[in-house]
Amino acid sequence: MSLNIKNSIFENIKKSNIQKKVFIRENSIWAKIAAKKLNAKNMAMVLGSTIHLWGATADQFLQNKSWCRHELKHIEQYQRYGFWGFIFRYLWQTLQVGYAQCGLECEARNAESNPFIEKNFYFIIKK
Repeated sequence: MSLNIKNSIFENIKKSNIQKKVFIRENSIWAKIAAKKLNAKNMAMVLGSTIHLWGATADQFLQNKSWCRHELKHIEQYQRYGFWGFIFRYLWQTLQVGYAQCGLECEARNAESNPFIEKNFYFIIKK
């Protein structure tokens, strides 16, 4: 088997079995609403396997490694708890202890310095 065929097979296996697909949606209405609510000029928020952006392009977001890693941790949390399980936990924790002490947010902030989290995902940009 040639090296090119082996590499091609490996890339397909890597993407299908190891790396998870993440969508990035620019100019998202959901992120716009969140930005307004939080009085922020830019926003990234995750719903399921999609990172919704407002006030930043996908390129700007991806160049900001800590911001990207933070949102990727939320993607992992959605995978762990399921869509509604994450939403329920996030809202419950935020109501109980506030945004800054919310366990899911603390976990995401801790992931900001973890360079390995990025290797688990690949991105598809939707404009």
